[in-house]
Amino acid sequence: MSTPPRETIQKQIQQDWANREYIEVITGSIKKITDFLNSFDMSCRSRLATLNEKLTSLERKIDYLEACKCQPGIQTQDMKIMEGTKPVEL
Repeated sequence: MSTPPRETIQKQIQQDWANREYIEVITGSIKKITDFLNSFDMSCRSRLATLNEKLTSLERKIDYLEACKCQPGIQTQDMKIMEGTKPVEL
């Protein structure tokens, strides 16, 4: 068996280093994308939770108003959704 020429070995080593650098750049980019997506996910979950709380509150208020409207003897002009608001007109 003959040994490969020195130039061939050097080219292989250079190619190996180039491949390693490329892999490192790709890996770093994937980590950045992953960090962004995780941050975006947490932000969206937080905002959706806040919206869900507001929606639940509004649903409860609507249920209350519907119940008040169906009961005789309750004057709608005296009903308020929350303190400091104008009376609700149904």
